Amino acid sequence: MPLPTPKKEEKRDEFISRCIENDVMNDEFPNLTQRVAVCVSQWDNKDKKKKQKKESYNEIDYDHTYNFTKEQMNELHKNGVLYVTQKDEDGNEMVIKFTY
Repeated sequence: MPLPTPKKEEKRDEFISRCIENDVMNDEFPNLTQRVAVCVSQWDNKDKKKKQKKESYNEIDYDHTYNFTKEQMNELHKNGVLYVTQKDEDGNEMVIKFTY
């Protein structure tokens, strides 16, 4: 389930209070200290997430095994990132980003 995010005009204290009382947060983080830490992190990263959304495309997490070539593995280890282009079942070209 998605974690709470700050609303546009919401103040820090208001968001932290709302966040730690959220049902999803209580289920996923039963420890109050842990919930507070996650909520503070959500607040601190609120502007970063907006930038990431502007720069990203359709990012989807797949549970899939991918077999790298030796060259791809070397590139991934050298650069910490590897982009692989392939087509999906509908013939649409996708760029898959692997990070290390």
